[in-house]
Formats: sequence, structure tokens, C-alpha cells
Amino acid sequence: MKRHEHVTERRYTLRRLARYTGGSKFRLIVLILSGLLYGFCALGAPYVIGLTIDQMWSGGLNINLDRIGKLLVILVFLYIGASLFQWLLSTLSNGVSARTVAALRRDAFNRLTDLPIADIDRHPHGDFQSRLLSDCDYIIDGLSQVLIQFCSGLVMFVGAMVMMFILNAWVALAAILVTPLCFVVTALINKHSRAKYRDQSKIMGKLNDYAAEQISGHHLVRGFDHIERSDRAFNELNQELYVAGQKAQFYSSLTNPGTRFVNNIAYVLVGVIACVVGLRGAITVGAIAALLNYMQQFAKPVNEFSAVTSQFQNALAGAERLFELIDRPIEDKREEMPNLVIHSGEVEMNQVTFSYEPNQKLIEDLSLNVPAGQKIAIVGPTGAGKTTLVNLLMNFYELDGGDIAVDNQSIYDISRSSLRRSYGMVLQDSWLFSGTVHANIAYGRPNATREEVVKAAKLARAHEMIQRLPHDYDTVLTNSAEALSAGERQLLSIARVMLMNPKMLILDEATSNIDTRTEQLIQMNFSDLMKGNTSF
Repeated sequence: MKRHEHVTERRYTLRRLARYTGGSKFRLIVLILSGLLYGFCALGAPYVIGLTIDQMWSGGLNINLDRIGKLLVILVFLYIGASLFQWLLSTLSNGVSARTVAALRRDAFNRLTDLPIADIDRHPHGDFQSRLLSDCDYIIDGLSQVLIQFCSGLVMFVGAMVMMFILNAWVALAAILVTPLCFVVTALINKHSRAKYRDQSKIMGKLNDYAAEQISGHHLVRGFDHIERSDRAFNELNQELYVAGQKAQFYSSLTNPGTRFVNNIAYVLVGVIACVVGLRGAITVGAIAALLNYMQQFAKPVNEFSAVTSQFQNALAGAERLFELIDRPIEDKREEMPNLVIHSGEVEMNQVTFSYEPNQKLIEDLSLNVPAGQKIAIVGPTGAGKTTLVNLLMNFYELDGGDIAVDNQSIYDISRSSLRRSYGMVLQDSWLFSGTVHANIAYGRPNATREEVVKAAKLARAHEMIQRLPHDYDTVLTNSAEALSAGERQLLSIARVMLMNPKMLILDEATSNIDTRTEQLIQMNFSDLMKGNTSF
């Protein structure tokens, strides 16, 4: 990507991030006011110190202790005010950052749930997790620091420059002429570090995906004695992340020392010029002390901003990845279309063509008529497209050609939600979420009573198993219910569908992990449940 494209992309990311902070307008106003008041207190202190020094220097043996005492009291109040407003700045900036990232994370997750299933299936799931978690953490850290520097640092930078001009224009000019070197150093280093942080975020996504994959399949890894291979692959990715992180940190770590070096030169230059001017009687000793203090305050925002540059670059890289997710095209829910109205449950596939890859045909010109109330068995070798047909019936994937109709209603002329609600689906890989057993069974009917849930569990032959759990139906399942066996998870998934009592049923090897006797009993219950309804 060309340099101007990088600049345009960065500005676009900054503008979008700024719009998200707009949700905390009141906090931002108070934050800016706190920055102004902090600057007033912090900038007033060196001036009062200068007046105190001049009072003591010019008084000789007749020092006006009363005036010096008043100046010291003012100084104490200025320091207290600076400390108070600095605390307020930190608290408010953290609050604004947290609210901003909460809104970003919410929009990113909402977009994730609205993405086409094909898009989710093709993308590493660990990378999605990395964007929602790690990248959001980077944004909170970077944004809070930048808000503090913007609200207080800018006031200090401009205020210190104005005060130096008030005390002596020549000294102020010397400081200003050296300062642009700091920005040149920062810009040159940021040019490299931002790209490195972007690479670091991408590799973090890969590592998260691999770790989640290995943890979820740890039984197989150990069963095949592939622990060393798993460790080796993880270490390779971890090393890749380490190298990318080191490169990013190396470039960003140059910023602060570089700017401090330039500012130290400016400090010495200001000190020398102030002393020369002072020896000529143009300024007082107190003014020299104030100028040196103001030079430090003038350089401090530059040093501090360069110190948080690495965090800000990391935050920008994370924001870019989140906005990339938010900008992905969503699935057309066809909400403006009428809902599916099932009369009998006849399903017809007319010259259906589909492929995952354009140059690899999977299903071509398939026509199939399933009369209402029929049980259709779809058989074939692995990879023949059995699960793909399920995905097409549910309209999880878009057809390349042809049409699918339910009771003469094309799936493209009805809303997706009404189509999917009409099916009950049990897959080979059972999905259970963190929650109670009752909530998992009632997932399709959240308002179902306990009696209805128990009845569905009995039909699925899951009731006895549930009663053996510590708190039966109130037992909380965690970590995708990995404490249960694969067969027990399938029983709960079957109970979920039994409770829904759908018009049409899809069973994709739904009893593959269940013993033969229980499977026969479940099939009998399914037969009673689906009398007159269509099932696959």
C-alpha cells in the first residue's frame, strides 16, 4: 500500500474512533475543562516560584516575609489544584475509553452475528475472538493515554510557550526552533512501528485460533500422542508473535529517547540564553528559574506523547481490525418479505447448483421433491454433500443456481427467520452454551415451563441423565458442556428440538454418539412427534 493510502486510512480510522467517543459528550466536556484547569494550575506554579525567588533575591536583609508567605500559600493551592484535576483527567479519560470500546465491541459483535454463515465458516474463529478481546484492550489503553495528552498536554504545550514569550521572546524562540525536530523524529519512527503493530495483531489472531483449536481437541491430541507436534506448532506461532512484537517495540521504543534527547538540547540552549540575557539585566533571576521550569513543561507533553506512541499505534491497529469486521457485508435477512406459511410441509429443490469454490462443483442441477409428511434419508460417502444440503435447506448458504421452495414458497420470497424457525435441527456436533440445563433445552422456546422442559427431556431419554447432575435442571453448564459426554450433549440437543415441536425436522447424524437402545427409543419418539410432518 502506498504511503498516501496509509495516511488516508489512518485519518479515516481516527475520525471513526472520534465519532464513537461522541457517546460520552458530557464526560468529554468535563475532561476538557479539567485539562484547562490543570494547565492553569500547573502553569501558574513556575510563575509564582519566580516571583518568590525575586522577592527573596531583591529584598536583601529586609525580606518581606508576609508577601513570601502569601505567595507560598498560593503555590500550595496551585499544586493541590493541579493534583486534583490531574486525577480527574485520568478517571474521566479511562471512563470515556471504556465506554467507547464498549460501543465498539457491541457493534463488532452485532455485526459478527449478522455475517453470512459462509463468511464465518471461512474465517479463523480465533481471529474474531482476538478482535473482540485483545484489540479492544489495546484501544482502551491507547485511547485513555491519548485523551489525557490531548486535554492536558496541548494546554501545557501552548501555555508554556505563551508564558516563555511573556518572560522573554528570544528564549521562547530558541525553544520553538528546536521543537520541530521532535515531531520529525516521532513521525519517522511511527511510520515503521504502525505497520509492525498491525502485523502483531494479525499473528495474535492466528495464535488465539490455534490455541482454541488445540484446547477444544485436547483429547485427540493426547490420544494420537501429538503433544510434541502441538507444542512445536504453538511455539512456532508464539515465536513469530515474539519477533513481530519485538520489531514493533523496537521502533516504538526509539521515540521517547529520541524526543528526550532533542528536548534536552533545547533545555540546555534555553538555559544558556536565559543566563546570557539575565547577565545583561534584561530578566531577573526569578524569571530565569521560571523559564527553565516552563521549558520543562513545554517539552513534557512532547516527551509524554512520544512515550504513549507505541500504545496509540497498537490502538490504531486494533481499531482498523475492528472496523474491518464492522464494515463486512451482513446477511440479507429479507425482513421485508412475508413469513413462511406452512400448509403441509412439502419441500422441492429445483435444478439446484452450489459450490464452495467457483472452480470446484459440488452440487449441480439437483432436483428433488419431498412430499409433505415424508421421511427422507440422505446417504452418501463423506464429502458427498449431505451436510451441505442441510445448509442449503436452512438457507445458510446462497445457491449458485436453481431454487428451493417450501409449500410452493421460494426461500428467496420469504424472510430467513421464518424459514429457519420452521425447522428443528439436530447436528452431529452438539452446541450447548454456558447456562443451566433448563435454559439450554428451552433455547428455542425461552418461555417454556419446567413441566414442558421435563416432558421434552423424557421424550429425548435425557431426563434420567439430567437427574444425576448436581442440581438436575438448574445445573450450570460451562465451557461448552465439556463435562458431559458427546452422547449426553446430543441428548440435550434432541430435547431442545422435542420442545420446539417443529413443522419440519433435520437430523444430521443426530444420534451418532448415542448407544443403540437409547437411539431406538428416541427414534420411536421422533416418529410420534413427526407424524404428518416432513423430516430429513
